[in-house]
Amino acid sequence: MKSQLHCSSCGNTNIKKISRKEYQCLYCGATILVDGRQGKAKNKRAMPAVQIWVVFFLFLFFLPFAFVFIFVLPQSVQKEEKIEIPEINIDLGLDEFPSVTSDDEFMDQQAESAAVYQDKKAQPAPKGEFDQISIVTTSNETQYFFGIYKNVGKVPIDRPSVTLVFYSEDNKKVAVKNGFSIRSVLLPGEETPLSIYVKKLPPYSRYEVKVNPAVPFIEKKRPPLKTRNTQLVKDKYFGYVIKGEIENSGERPVQYINIMGVLLDEQGKIIGGNHSYASEDVIKGQDYTLFEIEILTVQGNPHSYLLDYSASYVNN
Repeated sequence: MKSQLHCSSCGNTNIKKISRKEYQCLYCGATILVDGRQGKAKNKRAMPAVQIWVVFFLFLFFLPFAFVFIFVLPQSVQKEEKIEIPEINIDLGLDEFPSVTSDDEFMDQQAESAAVYQDKKAQPAPKGEFDQISIVTTSNETQYFFGIYKNVGKVPIDRPSVTLVFYSEDNKKVAVKNGFSIRSVLLPGEETPLSIYVKKLPPYSRYEVKVNPAVPFIEKKRPPLKTRNTQLVKDKYFGYVIKGEIENSGERPVQYINIMGVLLDEQGKIIGGNHSYASEDVIKGQDYTLFEIEILTVQGNPHSYLLDYSASYVNN
C-alpha cells in the first residue's frame, strides 16, 4: 500500500500534484519535491503571500525617491555661474612694504623698527575704529559680526582685534566675544575686514564694541603681494566662491598666505565673508599661486567684494 504524502511543514495531507516530482500543500502553500527512486519528500518553501505584498509596497514606496535622484536632481543642479561684479581691493600701503633683496637689508629694517618702537611713551596713542557692522546668521544658531577695522591714528596697530560685550535688558553682561583681523600689523590709514564668530548667543538687548589698539614692539613688514584675475562665482548648490591668483611681487619667498574676502550689497553693507589660505604653502619671488574663498551664507545679492591678505617672509 502506498504511503500517503504529507506536508513536512504543517503536516497536512491535503496535497495537490503540480508536476512529475512536485506537489503543493493546499493548506500552507509549501512545495514538496518527491524523489521517485526512494519515495522521499522534500519541502521547498514558497514565499508567503504576505511577504510578496511587503516587497511590493516597499518597491512602490522607494520608487518616487529613485525617480527624483535619477532624473530630477541632476537637472536641478546648476553649473557654476560667473558673476561680473567689481573687486574693491584694499591692499593699502603696499608702497610702505619694499621688497627685501638681501638678508642684511632685512635685518637692518628689523633693527630700525625695534629702535623706533622701543620708546612707546614718546609716540602718539594708537587709534582704531570698527564700523560698517553687519550681522550674518547661519542655520545652526551661529552669527558672524562683520565690519571694517580702520587705523585712524598716526602709528601702526598690532594685530587689530575687537571685543563685543552683550547686555541683557537689565543691563547685565550675558556674553563677551572677541575677533581678530588676519593682519599682523595695520599701518596708519589702512583698513581691513574683520569678523567675530558667535555661536548660540543668549538673548540680549544691546551690544557694545570695544577697540583697544596696541603699538607693535617690532613693526613687521608685510610682503608685497597682489591679487589678480579674481572673479566671483555662484556655487553649484548654495553660496558663492571668490577665486583668483595671488602674486608675490617681491624677491623673497613668502609663506602663510591668508586671504580674507567679504561680499557687499549695493548699499555697501557686508552680507557675507570668509577667509582661506592660498593653494601653496610658499610662493617664491616673482611667482604666484591660486586661491579660493568659499562663502556659504550670504544675506542679499552681492554687488562688489573686498579682498585683503596676510603673509610672512620665509626665514632662510
